[in-house]
Amino acid sequence: MMHPITLLFLLVVCGFVLYWMKQDKRTTGGFPRALLRAAKGDKQLVARLVEGVRMRHPGKSEQWYYEKVLYDLERDGAGRGRL
Repeated sequence: MMHPITLLFLLVVCGFVLYWMKQDKRTTGGFPRALLRAAKGDKQLVARLVEGVRMRHPGKSEQWYYEKVLYDLERDGAGRGRL
């Protein structure tokens, strides 16, 4: 049996982690940070690119769409000073 203090500590840590994860998604618009970095913080651009990939490749997971857009941006030189 766990001590009450240990149990309380674990609950507080879990609550903080859940809160932090929710806040992180709110500040990035739900997009992964790496994807926003590659798009220079342009959330509207990311949303348009994800929607385009979603239309061309229906039925994939949301994570797959994010990774595909990130791959395409990196392949095309995003974030290296040339666009």
